[in-house]
Amino acid sequence: MIDRVPIPLAVFVGGAMGSLARLAVVAALEAGDGGLVAALLVVNVSGAFALGWLLADRRSASWLGPAWFGFLATGLIGSYTTFSSYAVEGVEILDRSTPLAAVAVLAGSVAVGLAAAIAGRKVGERG
Repeated sequence: MIDRVPIPLAVFVGGAMGSLARLAVVAALEAGDGGLVAALLVVNVSGAFALGWLLADRRSASWLGPAWFGFLATGLIGSYTTFSSYAVEGVEILDRSTPLAAVAVLAGSVAVGLAAAIAGRKVGERG
């Protein structure tokens, strides 16, 4: 059914859902000290894993047409793990902490996110 939906509409709907998912994770985890750091890591690592898995699975799965890919990868996951949010949250961490802590969190998020994307790809290649 989604393959009959125009790709831009599929991306739009996925983007709305991904943005709301990010908001929910940040709202749930941001409450205490270090909550913003935890939220940033959870969102970026889980999104990197999911996109890695999806990209690996796309190579071998015929079910993933252009509309599904637009909905899931570009829309849902893309809006869930936006670089702009990552950068703004990095500035907020900098405001709340030291420059070294902010750099450590941001660099750590990139490193762990890369590892999660590799792991997701490996899991997707097995399925």
